Amino acid sequence: MAAREELVARIAGLSESLAASCLMEPQGLVTEAELTLPQISVLYTLASGPARITNISQAHGMAAPNASNMVERLVRKGLAERVSDPNDRRVVLARLTDEGRETVEAMKRSDYLAIEKTAAFLSIDELEVIAQAFEIMNRGVERLQAASGGAVATQSPDR
Repeated sequence: MAAREELVARIAGLSESLAASCLMEPQGLVTEAELTLPQISVLYTLASGPARITNISQAHGMAAPNASNMVERLVRKGLAERVSDPNDRRVVLARLTDEGRETVEAMKRSDYLAIEKTAAFLSIDELEVIAQAFEIMNRGVERLQAASGGAVATQSPDR
């Protein structure tokens, strides 16, 4: 295996290990609302503002009907709603409800607290390295988005 492939595999393994330790999953919130990781991802997308189903499908690498079904499940849970685009009544947008915004904020708080707990056992130098690594990964995502026209498929296309 080439050095790049080995490093990517190592990063992926470490990421899985971190997620498995529940650091990345707000346990109670996810199980209470019975949310899947793709649904959580869509909620975070909608936290940035209303979005067309086509934009959601492109951003999450899924077919438009699957994105529409996912939004519908979030609507049934009371976390999202479908509204007409004020600029074009023919277009339907998905957006968070108040409960959806509260859920996203609660997940963000839970993530922060989990990171804060772990950070208590790391030195300032170690935390700086982690911050730099995340900044580098974010630059990689931005480059990927630019190269792919803004869409980043992180899941299989039909998920």
